[in-house]
Amino acid sequence: MGWASGWPMDMVVPIMANDCGGPHRGHQGWSPHCGQQIGVVPTVANNCGGPHHGDEAGVARALFQRVRVLCWVMTGPTTLETKARHVRATWARHCNVAIFMSSQPAPTFPAVGLPVGEGRHQLYWKTIRAFQYIHQHHLEEADWFLKADDDTFLVVANLRWLLAPYPPESPLYFGKRFKPFVGQGYMSGGAGYVLSKEALKRLVAALATGSCGHSSPVEDLALGQCLEKVGVGAGDSRDTGGRETFHPFPPETHLTHKFSPNFWYRSYCYYPVVEVRSVCVSSPPRPGPLSLHPDGP
Repeated sequence: MGWASGWPMDMVVPIMANDCGGPHRGHQGWSPHCGQQIGVVPTVANNCGGPHHGDEAGVARALFQRVRVLCWVMTGPTTLETKARHVRATWARHCNVAIFMSSQPAPTFPAVGLPVGEGRHQLYWKTIRAFQYIHQHHLEEADWFLKADDDTFLVVANLRWLLAPYPPESPLYFGKRFKPFVGQGYMSGGAGYVLSKEALKRLVAALATGSCGHSSPVEDLALGQCLEKVGVGAGDSRDTGGRETFHPFPPETHLTHKFSPNFWYRSYCYYPVVEVRSVCVSSPPRPGPLSLHPDGP
């Protein structure tokens, strides 16, 4: 998370703070519905030739109320202090509800203890149990439900811009779209992905009835297979310039590297890889990057 402090300031739209309410639902999650507004973030010159929008803060406040996002962050006992705490102090503040999912509760951190083990081989079950928990305890508190890792950086205001045109009653999910193994593709787990309320309902119902078997231990692939089976569409999360907004690699990789023709990433991407030609960040309605993942997919 060390690189997060260098995030370009002119891309972060001010939204609401939650420093006045304390933990939400005890140690299970927390919500910023307290109405305290963050001051406008100072901007830096973007040298992109376009003006900044003076009403971004007002739009962001409106979207905060209209596009309610629950962010659940996958973490673990060994990374609560080194990673999850920094997520909680930075981008998770901008979610309507933020919940941290671990394999055991923690006395000094608001983490939910799910009945699962730790390790990569447990990621699938941890994800399933987390979505089931949220469906049972927090379904009516949000319209969209984001899964992210504790080493992901997310610009929540940009996520709301992406989701605003879509009703949460539509069976949709968005993320970094890969194309192998699933007809409509599936969303990479490393970059994070977000389900509509209807998508979450269908997922949990399919797991309860056995309509979706546990087809793969690979979390993002198995989830994608299940969602396709129950009629949840894979949404297009690219911006108006055709650029990706969910990124599975660290920012320096996407900004400075050119992926070789034989690199696996090219064959996995659902859409053609667009090489970066500029580091300029657009203002709405082009939302710019949503997520970055320092450890890769």
